[in-house]
This record gives sequence, structure tokens and C-alpha cells, in this order.
Amino acid sequence: MSNVLFSIIIPTYNRYSLLKACLQSIYNQKFHDYELIIVDDGSTDNTRKLCSKFKSKINRLKYYFIDNSGAPFARNYGLSLSSGKYVIFHDSDDLMHDEKLFYLSKIINQYNPDGIVSSISYINSTNYLYKPKKLFFDNPIRSFLLGNLHGGTQSWTFLKEKISNINGYDNLLICKQDLDLTFRFLMNMPRVVSCKSAVTFFHEHNGDRISKKAESIYGIQSTIRYHKKRFDYINSLKDDKLIFNEIKELLRIKIKCKKYNYKNEYLEIKFLLNSFNVNFFYKSIIYLLNSKIIPVLLKKSNKDGK
Repeated sequence: MSNVLFSIIIPTYNRYSLLKACLQSIYNQKFHDYELIIVDDGSTDNTRKLCSKFKSKINRLKYYFIDNSGAPFARNYGLSLSSGKYVIFHDSDDLMHDEKLFYLSKIINQYNPDGIVSSISYINSTNYLYKPKKLFFDNPIRSFLLGNLHGGTQSWTFLKEKISNINGYDNLLICKQDLDLTFRFLMNMPRVVSCKSAVTFFHEHNGDRISKKAESIYGIQSTIRYHKKRFDYINSLKDDKLIFNEIKELLRIKIKCKKYNYKNEYLEIKFLLNSFNVNFFYKSIIYLLNSKIIPVLLKKSNKDGK
């Protein structure tokens, strides 16, 4: 049985200077039926001292220190210790709107959803990183695969039971972790409701961001691992629009593999592209893109990178 409505889970690693503002934004919440779980992934700065200070302010703050194991493991560790009905995976460099939990609680009381997708804006800006276009999503997995439903878990509040049932994050991914979790959550056709208010503020900075790892060999391998899951699902649907959209995504990865000379990964993508369950017309398009378009885009990519 759930002890609180929300479990806020924050993995962190050497982000003392950014974590302080993050914790303050949670302390400022107008709705208090939550617990805060901080998983310190081996920090060597003053993170522990900062969390001890906030523990006197936030009654249900729980701090755990683990050996450096990566963000997916840290999030899963926090999930295993959580007692909330809903879970919010919050990044240690982002902020919450003072009434985020209050807005979410109203939506939960009214609609009892499996998941809530919310708007995100940039810190100190009126510009949105993402804003949902409608209240309900009849086919959320299709909207997600077409790029119309945000996959970053900064946007999401999940029913804990649904996330536990899919075993949380994939520990083997160093990027695409959020997208992978959201994808597997949506595969089970959950009831999804949106919150159009910007309740999370995204912090742009020059520090460690997962996006910086995405073009490394390990980042590309993680990306391929994620897209193989998508491939299996999409190929079983025989939905031409979804297949064509996925082909475009795979071609972008293929260009990167060629650019950085990731030979094995290049062959993996090539195999996937040739394995789609499509008719002759789409097979012809794939061949055209592979043999004619890819070299042109690769040449342009190399030129732009000079």
C-alpha cells in the first residue's frame, strides 16, 4: 500500500552547485504528500552535506549513497525504495514549479491516469521545450513514435505499478534511457492525460549532459539497442507511416556510424533497414535512400563539421 501520493526520485553525481536550486524548488512545493529520494551516484563534492542540510527542511527526504553505477541504476535503486503511488524521475539540474505537485494531484483525483505528460519550459524563459497539444491521447504509443508525444521523463509522472511491471530503466543504456522507459511504458496502452501548465523547468548548461555521450561508440550502441526494441514493435504492426518514420530515424544513425567509422554498428543498422516488413514500394525507397541519399547527406555532414 502506498504511503504517499508521489515519490520524487533524483539521481545525482557531483552536481552540488545545481542541486541546491533543485532541492529548493521541491521544498517550495505547496502540496506536501510526497517523499523525496536522492540517490547519490558516488559524488565526491559536497552533495552529502547539502542533502543533510535539506533533510531538516524536508521531512520525507531520504538520502542514499551508492558506488558510481550510472543514472539508470541509480533511478532503479530509488524506485525499489519508493513508497509513493506515483513516481516522478527528476533531474538534479532541473527545477519544479512551486505548484507542480498540486496540479498533478488535481489531475489524478479527476482522471486516475496511469501517466501524466506535462509541459516543460526553459529556466528563466517563456519558451517551451515541450507542450502537449491535447488532454487525452487515444493511441499514446503511436503519438510517441511519430514524435508528437514527448519521451523525456522530465515530462512524465508514472503510476509506480506500471513502471515496476516493466522493471524500470534499462541499466545498459548510457543515452536514450528516458525514451526507452517511456516507450516500454506506452507499449502497454496506458491511460495518459496531459498537464498543459509548464511544471518543470529545463536547465541548459555546459555541464555533464547525456546528450554529450550520444555520439560516442557507447552512445551509438545504446541508441541501436533502443531502436531494436522499437523495430520489433513497429515491424509487427505493419503501419506504413510508423515504419517510414522509423526508417528516417535509423538512417540518421547510419550517417553517424559512417561518419565516425563505427563499422559493426553501421552493419547492424543496415540489417535492420533491410528487415522491415514492407511492400516493394517501400523496399525501393529504402534502397534509394541507402544508395543515393546517404552519401550526399554524409558528404554534407562532413563538410558542415569542418
